[in-house]
Amino acid sequence: MAARSFCEQVQRAPWARQVSRVAAYEALGRELCVRPLLAWWMQQGVEVALPRVVGKGQMVFVACHEPLDAALHPGKWGLREPLGEPVALESIDLILVPGTAFDRHGGRLGMGGGFYDRALAMRRVSTPRAIYLGVGYHFQLLEGWLPMATYDQRVDLVCTPEELVWCG
Repeated sequence: MAARSFCEQVQRAPWARQVSRVAAYEALGRELCVRPLLAWWMQQGVEVALPRVVGKGQMVFVACHEPLDAALHPGKWGLREPLGEPVALESIDLILVPGTAFDRHGGRLGMGGGFYDRALAMRRVSTPRAIYLGVGYHFQLLEGWLPMATYDQRVDLVCTPEELVWCG
C-alpha cells in the first residue's frame, strides 16, 4: 500500500514524465519499496539504473535492460545488484535516494556507509542538473534540521507515501 501511494505521489509530478534515465535502489530491510515506480518508468521507456558496490564505500549505477527480477543478482551484503557496465553519472536525470531520516530542508541521514553521499557528490561535480529525490515513510520526515557534516549531500525533494516536499 505504501509503495503504491509513493508511486502515485511521484507520477503526479510533472518532472516525473520528463526524465530519460533514473537511478534508484533495491529496497533493503525496511526501506520503502520503489519497484512499482521503476516498473512504471520502464514501461514509459525510461532507463532505470540500480547501484552496484564496487569497493569500500564506493558504488556505481548500472542500467537494467530487463525486468528487475531477471536483472538483479546476489551481490555484497546480501544486496541484489545489476551486472554490466556503469552508466555515466552525468547522464542521470533523477536519483532516488533512500535514508533513515530526512528533514524539510534536504538534510538526509543515511545508513552510515557514505555510499550515496560519495556518489551524489561526484554527480554534483560532473553536472548539477540531476534531481535528488529522498525516499522514505512519512515518519522519517522530520521537522527542524538534521545535523549535517560537510561531506553529507542534501536532497532536492523528499517524497513519502503521503507528501512530496520541495527542499529549498
